Order: sequence, then C-alpha cells, then structure tokens
Amino acid sequence: GTIEGVGLRTTRLRDNAGVVWYVRNGEIIRVGNKSQGYAQVVLDVPVAHETDLDLARQAMQEVGDALVHDEDWAGKVLGEAESLGVEQITASAIILRLQVRTTTADQWRVARELRLRIAQRFSELDIASPTPIMGMGLGMGDPGPAAPGDKR
Repeated sequence: GTIEGVGLRTTRLRDNAGVVWYVRNGEIIRVGNKSQGYAQVVLDVPVAHETDLDLARQAMQEVGDALVHDEDWAGKVLGEAESLGVEQITASAIILRLQVRTTTADQWRVARELRLRIAQRFSELDIASPTPIMGMGLGMGDPGPAAPGDKR
C-alpha cells in the first residue's frame, strides 16, 4: 500500500485493495519499505512428489534466465535469477524456490510473469502439479447406544 498522509496524531494508509486505514502514530512500532533500493521476488513453486526435481529446478532456472535477458523486462530485473532448490516438503507437494532481484514496485509484475512462464514450461515438460490430499471422515467412531429395535 501507500502512505497517504501523516498528521500529528494519525497516519493514513491505503492498502492494495483500496481500503484506507487510520493508525494512531503511537501504535506504529515498525515500518517496512518495499520501494527503497530494490525488491526481491521469492517464488515458491509446488510440484508433485514424483517430479524429477533436477528437471524442474533446471526448467525454473531457464525460465528465470530467459526473463532476465528479455529486452522487455531489462529495466525491471536487476540481477540473475537463482534457483535455490527444495524449500519445503509437505504431505502433498515438494516446494521449489526461485528468487530474482527487481526494481522497486515491479516485483509483483515480475513474479506474475515468472509464474506464467514457469507454468507454461512445466506444461511443456509434463511436470505435474501436486494433487491436494483431502481427508474424509468415514464415521467409523463410536456409534453410541443402539436405538430400540436397531440390529447392528
């Protein structure tokens, strides 16, 4: 979001959804600034457990490198893309991480473009997305007392 005004008692902020927030200055403890210097895109991409991780990491790195050297994105990307490897393993997915440094306020646009290109490249290589694990209650617990005439 953005800071819209600073007064003696309150600060007025507007978030990305357009909501205006009024915060008492005494409640402000820490401030983060995403528009100073540079920004960092950190993408966590889930893949299925059966995925060839070397192939997926290589594909992500190639996509990142292509974006870095794309003339349309040259002014927005400040450094090389870096595939950091496996970030997390969950019951339903393996999470791979890619990061790239960008100009301020362009990190969201760069992240969306990277996601699109990674999805397209994964589709070309038949790299599967994880299948969500869904739990089902089977009602196999204690059925409670039987009703009169109930034959279990």
